[in-house]
Amino acid sequence: MKKSVFWLKNFLFRNKAFRAYRSAIDYENYPIEKKVSLSLQSRIELVQSAYLYSPFYKSFYDRVGFNPSMFVTESDWDKVPVLEKDMIRKYTSDFFSKVAVKGRMKEATTGGSTGKPLKVYKDKTVPIEIVGWRSLNWWGVHPGDNNGVVNRSVPKTLLQKIRNFIIWWPTKRIFLDATSVTNENIEHFVNLISKRKIKYLVGYCGSLEKIADYINKNNVKVGGLKLIWSTTSPLAKPVRIKMEKAFNCKIMDQYGSVEVFHIAVQKPDEEYLTVNADFVHLDIVDSGNRIINETGEMGDILVTDLYSNCFPIIKYRLGDRSRMIKTIETSKDGFPKIDFVKGRISDFIILDKDTYLDGAYLTTICDGYEDVINSYQIYQDREYKVFLRIVLIDGIDIHNERLNTVINNFRQLIDGKVEFAVEFVSEIPDDRGKRRFIISDIRNAEKINDHSHSF
Repeated sequence: MKKSVFWLKNFLFRNKAFRAYRSAIDYENYPIEKKVSLSLQSRIELVQSAYLYSPFYKSFYDRVGFNPSMFVTESDWDKVPVLEKDMIRKYTSDFFSKVAVKGRMKEATTGGSTGKPLKVYKDKTVPIEIVGWRSLNWWGVHPGDNNGVVNRSVPKTLLQKIRNFIIWWPTKRIFLDATSVTNENIEHFVNLISKRKIKYLVGYCGSLEKIADYINKNNVKVGGLKLIWSTTSPLAKPVRIKMEKAFNCKIMDQYGSVEVFHIAVQKPDEEYLTVNADFVHLDIVDSGNRIINETGEMGDILVTDLYSNCFPIIKYRLGDRSRMIKTIETSKDGFPKIDFVKGRISDFIILDKDTYLDGAYLTTICDGYEDVINSYQIYQDREYKVFLRIVLIDGIDIHNERLNTVINNFRQLIDGKVEFAVEFVSEIPDDRGKRRFIISDIRNAEKINDHSHSF
């Protein structure tokens, strides 16, 4: 009944979302040639619209010598300039398209964990949630199933709770506020999973990890879950393993951002992420902003929101790094595939003026040592000293041979260039529910923001 009521409500009251979901499902069966053509045409129309109606893009493109007439074929896509974070920060009001209806625009603000916060605006009439519905469908889970939510946007007032009940009835939903993840709140949340027969959880990776730690430490039995949907942070292998043990189900890793939602998601039995190419175009570029999708090399991620006509986001450097596994033309299902996001451009440790350790590698240093290391974090203070913070598995001694292998391997990477220390801690604090493997107090603008430009 829950499934039928879910679709009936959307058909009657959110028909645009209902029809968009049917189109998203149909897209899966399109021939690859049609998907390629649709992607190109969507980008051509978006670039033309941005140039005509967005004051920022008209000024930006004219200044760098680009005109939409230069973008006709896929090979021309390289000519389209790259959009940087500082541009959005400085010229936010100029991004709005002249055809945008301000009353339909919703503000979204980044947390600023790797720099200054910035604001973008999304068209509320675009039913982006259907991409999540399709992702759940890939895993055999229905969006109308009873579910649990772990994030900062949870109903807190009585009015908000009543509204949530009415919108979602008869689906049951439970919530855990990611800003208040205490043992008491976790215990209550975990008890509700069984009591309310919850089928899937969706939430911030850091908070989900804390729940998993609580379950594993207290030997709590959690049954009935079909899927854990992890968001906001790269899902490291050790974290995935502990989650699978705790929740006794599969884990779906999702990659997205405040600026561009639902960029890519993991499909069952795939060790990489599937780009939602009917909603987002993704490129990997090298240090010279040349597209390297075909090479499979690690590079910066650029995203284009294909439904951002009102506040265009075109070839935007998010600050994350990955590599293309398969392009839209070479994958069997016609969706591009990228490696799990390894780290942000700013997630690195500086050893000297010419040397740094890339976050793409640092987020994997404990892979294969899940039997001794519960979690870890790398921190560099303003004096360049590096700390490796480690939470040990219960019962593991600090003199454990495998533990010392990890520490010595990391010490060799530092190679005496900066001071180094190991800290054994009881827990790694999260950043409002988000998981941060690397934190640096060094804010060398020339090094960290070497891709930032204004015009």
